[in-house]
Amino acid sequence: MTNQATHMIQYIDQINHGIASAIKSTDFTTALDLDASRQEYLNGLKGFEGPLSVEQLDQLEGVLNKVKSEIISIENAIHELNKNTGKHIRRLEGYR
Repeated sequence: MTNQATHMIQYIDQINHGIASAIKSTDFTTALDLDASRQEYLNGLKGFEGPLSVEQLDQLEGVLNKVKSEIISIENAIHELNKNTGKHIRRLEGYR
């Protein structure tokens, strides 16, 4: 089972890379689909019975830190999008 947990953690990390790429290319639909897949694996890992090794815990901590970083990136992208949308709305209102 220990190898199964390691493979799950590695797959979650691969999904994270896919999500980061989707966010950079502003493909939020793909990012959401990948996040749903990641959630399934995280739930599966949560249900994992058996001790995780120190190496696995370190890997998982690294993955979770990347997730936190992605969340910050998404929040920044949303903030920038809202700012740009506000600018465009003000420009369009100027034409009225």
